[in-house]
Amino acid sequence: MGTRIKSMKWYVIKTQNNKELHVMDRIKHELDADGLSSVLGDSIIPLEKKFTLKDGKKIIKDKVMMPGYIFLETSATGEINQALRNINGAGGFVRGRDGEISPMRQREVDKLFKDHKVEQELDISKIYVEGEKVKVMDGAFATFEGVITSVDSDRQKLKLQIAIFGRLTPLELNFGQVEKL
Repeated sequence: MGTRIKSMKWYVIKTQNNKELHVMDRIKHELDADGLSSVLGDSIIPLEKKFTLKDGKKIIKDKVMMPGYIFLETSATGEINQALRNINGAGGFVRGRDGEISPMRQREVDKLFKDHKVEQELDISKIYVEGEKVKVMDGAFATFEGVITSVDSDRQKLKLQIAIFGRLTPLELNFGQVEKL
């Protein structure tokens, strides 16, 4: 009989916080060293882009969305489980109630990919951060400039302070009502 090719499924691996990238690199290295790189499919460490101002410039940093977890596609959980024992910071596979290593449900995988894709398609020109200067383009305060004090990305609202007659006045506007300076 020839070798049977098992289909790959998605699994979750626990890690120590801030060790996700290290553990994923070590898994790949261990499997390559053992000649088992073919049992490994895709892997995802969900990241989100965080924007902050530093010295007046917008800095983009990746932040792990689900600290302590790696999502991995494989057909050989036993081999990977063995490799995990030798990796500092790895906690092993997430197991089902019965104690067995169980794959993710299809709806969980679909949501993971949907969320991951949305994050990758972020339009940086539409991202606002606290402390950033903007110009009001619409409404009673059109042409006024202000400084963002808070950002609500879900509602696409900004709170900012504008100077009217020398006094700072709070204002809440939609993303579409302002323009970056």
